[in-house]
Amino acid sequence: MRHTVKTLLSVTAVLIMTAATMAQSNDNRPSDRPQVAGIEGVFLMPGLQEQEGEAVVFDKPGGRIIEAQAQGMVTARAVDVWYAQSLKANGWKRSKLSGQYFKDGEMLRLAIQENGTGVTLRFSLAPRD
Repeated sequence: MRHTVKTLLSVTAVLIMTAATMAQSNDNRPSDRPQVAGIEGVFLMPGLQEQEGEAVVFDKPGGRIIEAQAQGMVTARAVDVWYAQSLKANGWKRSKLSGQYFKDGEMLRLAIQENGTGVTLRFSLAPRD
């Protein structure tokens, strides 16, 4: 019983934080927010900072490949919820596989790693196979 109440409180807190974040993001398209390096329409979630010098961008005839990384004092669940909503609002379709999204012949992978001080989020964009 105690575990159930604790879980419900945690989920409620994430939902409240997400709702507040989305309300501030102006229709899930936070145009005033910084975008992830090289990936138009993919914005940084509030609380995340992109790691400068970590982005890698390749533009090749078969499509572009972009790797970027961000960190922040947020939960992995909050990141997953925020990006699911934000990316959907910007035309990305979520795959059945966790953390994968598709749009315009490209695949975006989000790898969320929780650590003792928040999360590290890796963005990987590549041509869709």
